[in-house]
Amino acid sequence: MKTLVVIAFVLLLATSVSADEPVRVLLTPTSTVSSGEILKSMEKKCANVTLTMNSEKADFLLEAIATPRSRKNYELALFNKEGDVLFHSGTVTLGAAVKDVCESIRSKEK
Repeated sequence: MKTLVVIAFVLLLATSVSADEPVRVLLTPTSTVSSGEILKSMEKKCANVTLTMNSEKADFLLEAIATPRSRKNYELALFNKEGDVLFHSGTVTLGAAVKDVCESIRSKEK
C-alpha cells in the first residue's frame, strides 16, 4: 500500500512539474521583427510562453514580419513542429498580433 501511495505521489509531482514548463516558440530566420520586440509583447500578453533558440525544444515556430508600408504593419504566422500553419494574424500593432498568437497557442494546448 505504501508503494502505491509513493507511486501516486511521484506521478502527481511529475504532472505538476510538466504543467509548469513554458511553451517554447522559435522565431524563424525569415522573421524581420526582433526577438526583443516579440518578448516585450509576450511578457505582457503570454503567461507561460517564451522564445527559444533551441529548435529541438521548440513547441511552435513563429514567423514575424514587419510590413510598414502595408495597411497591416505586422504579419505573424504560427507553425507546428512539422511546419504546418496553425494560425495567422495581420494587425496594425505588434502587441495585438502577439496577443492573437498567444490565444491560438492556448487553444492548441487544450
